[in-house]
Amino acid sequence: PMASFLCPYLLSKSTRLAKALNEFDFYLKDIIDNLTENDTLIITGDHGCDPSTPSTDHSREYTPFLMYNKNKISENYGTIKGFNFIAKNVEEILNF
Repeated sequence: PMASFLCPYLLSKSTRLAKALNEFDFYLKDIIDNLTENDTLIITGDHGCDPSTPSTDHSREYTPFLMYNKNKISENYGTIKGFNFIAKNVEEILNF
């Protein structure tokens, strides 16, 4: 199953960001504990955003990307070039 968590304009205030991150962290262990051997968790954003600025615009040039699967060894992807990296990984996971 695929799930998406969306909180519009969350990054407009750094205090809301901190609260949301704490809440997400609280549930993350439960999410990971409930993953099966065949599940992959991907955490990313649609753009980078600097919470220390008053803007909600795209204020950072990089987007976070975390991928977790119980059967995979941790890997540092470094700075990824291109927009298709996540799509290629999802394609591989779904065996397309």
